[in-house]
Amino acid sequence: MHAPTATASSTEAAAAVIEAARGLKANILTSWVGGEAVAPARKLFRDAGLPTYDTPGQAVAAFMHMIDYQRNQETLMETPLSAPEEFTPSVSAARMIIDSQIASGSDMLSEPQAKAVLDAYGIPVVETLVARSPEEAATKAADIGFPVALKILADGISHKSDVGGVALLLETADSVKTAAEQMLKRVAKRAPDADVQGFSVQHMVLRPGAQETIVGINQDPVFGPVILFGHGGTAVEVIEDSAVALPPLNMNLARDMISRTRISKLLAGYRDRPAADVDRLSLALMQIAQIAIDIPEIAELDINPLLVDEHGVLALDARIRVAPCRAIRPAAWRYAPTPRTLKNTSRSKTARVC
Repeated sequence: MHAPTATASSTEAAAAVIEAARGLKANILTSWVGGEAVAPARKLFRDAGLPTYDTPGQAVAAFMHMIDYQRNQETLMETPLSAPEEFTPSVSAARMIIDSQIASGSDMLSEPQAKAVLDAYGIPVVETLVARSPEEAATKAADIGFPVALKILADGISHKSDVGGVALLLETADSVKTAAEQMLKRVAKRAPDADVQGFSVQHMVLRPGAQETIVGINQDPVFGPVILFGHGGTAVEVIEDSAVALPPLNMNLARDMISRTRISKLLAGYRDRPAADVDRLSLALMQIAQIAIDIPEIAELDINPLLVDEHGVLALDARIRVAPCRAIRPAAWRYAPTPRTLKNTSRSKTARVC
């Protein structure tokens, strides 16, 4: 980097850099600032094949592009590492749910249906029961055991908390019944067009110190299915902390995806908070990527929140939208489970066409 002064020649400085660079394998990027005053020096760099930039910031940006390019090339050459535990998805069970939903003409799965798909792929979920009325919700809550969480079950509502469709830490059957009745009134006022089908009732999960993350699948018009991971919870759009990757994933790719988020620092542990089980989180990302490959009819999938702590992961809420598939999907890793680990044997040579 050089700025013109009255006591030093810009062209002589450029010539000295060019001479020193001869025979070096290092990457050299230059920034001679000063506009027309350093134009002859910058021409020397161009003639010598050394990149030169108007500002130091442009040079740094170019260097980071080189770093990203090298990382991407290494990523493309990745081979799958063994998963931390056996992974044998029940593809047929998940596909039965998806096919049935498409045949019904509805594109949104209910929360229990979405969790059943996740469960088929080995992702831990909270047991969720469906109730059609406030009275049935109270009965189902007693069956599960208190405290419970109550959520509205309705087509046309993507974010239940936005319409007052979530009640937490309900301790008695009467409180569940009352909360359900009040919930119906709020939803009728805030989402009058929603098709309310009842309620989902689940045991209230209390895991102090667990981090709320979001994991999902979305469809990019150019790249097809894209996997997302980041900071979850109700403030996910405000925090804007996420990373994306293309399926399939292996342990290295999943870990790299996690490391590209700010929440990864919280997952590493701090003060009295133990480090989260990142291996189990990485496996969950691999499982989600496998869902995107195996079931191309899934147009959108959100797990928010996916709780992560030292004990593993747990999906509290899930949303899945389906659509008939018309695209070529990514090639899948072909897995061969062993008694303790999951190892890759080969990569599919053809993409699935549906």
